[in-house]
Amino acid sequence: MTDWNRYQLSGLLETLESGSRPKGGVRQFEGGIPSIGGEHIDRTGGFDFTEIKYVPEDFYRKLKRGRIEFGDILLVKDGATTGKVALVTEDFPFAEATVNEHVFIPRASSNHEELSRGGSGRDQHTVCQRSPCTGPFY
Repeated sequence: MTDWNRYQLSGLLETLESGSRPKGGVRQFEGGIPSIGGEHIDRTGGFDFTEIKYVPEDFYRKLKRGRIEFGDILLVKDGATTGKVALVTEDFPFAEATVNEHVFIPRASSNHEELSRGGSGRDQHTVCQRSPCTGPFY
């Protein structure tokens, strides 16, 4: 693999965000804004929303990080599901959603937008070819 370029992650990313949950957790909330955790990301890069959890709207509005945007890559950062990834595409079912503290949102800097917004000349729906994900990222 000598033809690969090496970069410092800090030089490629604008932000590396993680979310949070209200004190006491989210089990008691039956509505609000979806809170996406590792259990909602499947091993094929898709989502499983059969048991969605929520944060209250007022909690979500105060968040400064962890809000999901179209084109985001979601990466499970710890626990039993470490390494699972998913791409938030146009068919993501929520207009507003956040990640919990177990999921990263790595957002590329404007100089490296192709890393997180679909790439150039690559399959836009392939985020990672291995699970758990160890790269390469596409």
